[in-house]
Amino acid sequence: MIQENCDVQPFFGGLEVHVYRLPNGLDLRVVPDRAAPVVAIQTWYRVGSSQESSGKTGLAHLFEHLMFKGTLDYPDGAFQSRLDAVGATGLNAWTWLDQTVYTEAVPVGALRTALELEASRMHRLSLTDEVFQAERQVVMNERRMAVDDDPGGKLSELLFADAFRDHPYGWPTIGWMKDIEGLTLEDVRAFYARWYAPDNATLFLVGDVDPAEVAALVQEVYGHIPPAHPVRAPLPVEPPQGELRRLEHPLQLSGDRLVIGFKVPAYTHPDTAALLVLDVILGTGRTGRLARALVDRGLATDVGSGVLPLREPSLMEVDVRARPGVSAEALEAVVWEELERLGAEGPSQGELAKGISLWQKSAWMALENAKGKAEFLGWSTTHTGDHRDGMDRLAAIQAVSLEDLRRVAATYLRKQGATVMIGRATPAEPALEVGPHQAPATLPLISVAARPAGAPPQAVAGAVEVRPFHGATLISLYDPTLPITRFRLVFPAGSGTDPAGQEGRAFLAGMMLVRGTQRRPREDFEAALEQLGASISVSVDADDTQLSGSSLSAHWPALLALLAEALLEPAFAEEELAQLVEESVAEISAAREDDAWLASRQLAHVLYGPAHPYGRLARGSAESLRALTPAQLRDFHRDHLRGEGAFVAVGGAWDQGTEADLRSLLEGLSGAPAALPPFAAGHEVERRLWIVDKPERTQAQLRAMVPSLHASDPAYPAFVLANDIFGVGFTGRMMREVREARGWSYVAWSAPVSMRAEGHWTLGLAPSVEQLPDALALVRRMVAEAASDGFTEAELEQARAARLAGRPFLVDTWRKRLDSELRRLVTGYDHLAAIDQMEHLSLEAVSAAFQRAVDPDRLVWSMTATASAVREGIEGRFGPAEVVPYQAV
Repeated sequence: MIQENCDVQPFFGGLEVHVYRLPNGLDLRVVPDRAAPVVAIQTWYRVGSSQESSGKTGLAHLFEHLMFKGTLDYPDGAFQSRLDAVGATGLNAWTWLDQTVYTEAVPVGALRTALELEASRMHRLSLTDEVFQAERQVVMNERRMAVDDDPGGKLSELLFADAFRDHPYGWPTIGWMKDIEGLTLEDVRAFYARWYAPDNATLFLVGDVDPAEVAALVQEVYGHIPPAHPVRAPLPVEPPQGELRRLEHPLQLSGDRLVIGFKVPAYTHPDTAALLVLDVILGTGRTGRLARALVDRGLATDVGSGVLPLREPSLMEVDVRARPGVSAEALEAVVWEELERLGAEGPSQGELAKGISLWQKSAWMALENAKGKAEFLGWSTTHTGDHRDGMDRLAAIQAVSLEDLRRVAATYLRKQGATVMIGRATPAEPALEVGPHQAPATLPLISVAARPAGAPPQAVAGAVEVRPFHGATLISLYDPTLPITRFRLVFPAGSGTDPAGQEGRAFLAGMMLVRGTQRRPREDFEAALEQLGASISVSVDADDTQLSGSSLSAHWPALLALLAEALLEPAFAEEELAQLVEESVAEISAAREDDAWLASRQLAHVLYGPAHPYGRLARGSAESLRALTPAQLRDFHRDHLRGEGAFVAVGGAWDQGTEADLRSLLEGLSGAPAALPPFAAGHEVERRLWIVDKPERTQAQLRAMVPSLHASDPAYPAFVLANDIFGVGFTGRMMREVREARGWSYVAWSAPVSMRAEGHWTLGLAPSVEQLPDALALVRRMVAEAASDGFTEAELEQARAARLAGRPFLVDTWRKRLDSELRRLVTGYDHLAAIDQMEHLSLEAVSAAFQRAVDPDRLVWSMTATASAVREGIEGRFGPAEVVPYQAV
């Protein structure tokens, strides 16, 4: 019996991993977790793009797409529809170099249904030429979107191709376009027969289950599937790279982009722990070495780094986006200086504390839900065959020393063996003069005066409590399962309060809160946060200013002390403001690299107008930002960031001293905020078609928007359900018609959006340039038919079942329960109560809500594309279109 072969091993939070192996070789790992009546299901197949052959690249990824099609037991479309009907969430898959992963989560009562579907596609997939040809078109469109028209995707592909010239890590997981075009049905059938079998898979089940019962169920469902005994040929060894390699490529960028790849050992190597900490020191947060050397000097808009978790020798990447006018060579010189200094001198004690704390917090946060636990187990098991490797790595992180960090920096982050990839901005900006590099001071170890951590609060674990609290509303939830504490603080005033000529005032005021206080300069404030493994982030939109953050629970009192400094004693230093302004101006330019953002941004501008809070950027324009003063920012802080009317949420493992700390904070913010200005209504638009003109696009990002129902409308729940039918998931009409039936776009969706004052409805897809006119015609017709004819009873029951059965996933973690209550209080929309209403909605009510909410004749369409390639085809079928240069959006 399978139960007799069970091995029980400890896991985090007092949980256990029950390990089984079926006679056919299937590896089963079960974690009973009673946090919610749900179960996460992940199937990790030990095959990725590295197991392909030259000329057949993209096969593993294309096959992943085909796994969502029909089987001999279930027709095409049944996989999605059956799982949607039982309330599944997170239905997805991904392919990478070493593995292919299929994932979903279901209410526990639907576990058998999900496993039967997974077993059927493991062994009885129906592979027809019609399905294969359509899905290949989808993948080709995905490649255009993710690589050909995306600067980051293109540079990553070029980097790997140059760094790995003999090893299959050098070809892209999505495949070269010519290879995708040449794949055949026989190729995918052979791939399936070789790799998709129980003895090449690990099944992870995490949730409210009994291990013995689950093991018996898995034996029943999977036990009949024969093993394939796949032969895994050893991969070629990449020869040592003794020289620096360089390549550049012209791209549509606001400024040059620099990516450097360093050869590092496989993820199982003992040096990986030190490399992971070093990665945090270099590229995470504002105190990252490269951010201080490049962003703070005004040379770059963004810096990042990462160690890729692969089975074989891999890359550590450094990625830098230049400010307009700064050359990639200037960035590169600074990067090499910093890396050489790090290898010679090593990091500081403060950097070591930061690296360990932030990595630990990130690891704990990833374990908050069942899906995160399954992924943690999956990565560890894929690399070593033993999920305990991940737990050992957490211990190894804690043990990393200063000498470990200096040694790995000197060993791996060297010019010899590195690969440099430059994305050259076209057209080039006027060159900026860059002065000599001044190395930032070594990060000191910062102390924060705070009370000691206290005893647990007098609260019922897992229960949400809401009550008035010194003029604000306090939403709290105590859950000590993981050593993490989170907070959110919402002030109901944002960029909608910006006076004419001061656009961006609220945005800058919010961002400046975490850029230094009267007690400590920005560098010290940021260092204190990051060394604690803590964070405070600020977001500002037209309606709200929000501060949110988290920390390891042991450091929660110190985080609260820093939050109080930020809100009660902001510095608004003139020099810091000037630096923030220039960073923000550069980020506005960089946003134009995103074709989807351009199309959506143009629609908001057109529908609401440039002066409306919903039509202008919350961060303002270059002109308005540069004109703002510290005094004007202080005005916003004084008038609008008040405790009265605010919402404070705290969750996780907080302690008894928390309420006293929050009380002191709110007393410091006492007083009523200034009255909010009324928002004008959006205006009627005459021009219905807009083309955002951007050169060299192989694909179009197509968006549409129309004023629609607000969440306060009694018909809003019916409208949400109608939108589910039209444009949510693979069972929505848009996915069925645009992607599944025709292969015209990798994405196809629609969504209602409700702000405080207005609501709108929007949709999106991304067809190729050649398919754009037909795709636009199809979706226009679909919207018109839905508005005039409504939906079918079968569609309604499918969407209703998904909403009702999926309700547990809205509250399956303490963070979701906390955020759900905060959302209800801030917006006035109770999405849990709305689901209860959906149970009783009639087809007439749902169809009428869509008809009332979506007027096809008022839809405004925007597409980011190369105007010379699409304008004739668009105007010939749909009438005049206004062309806007992408730099003007």
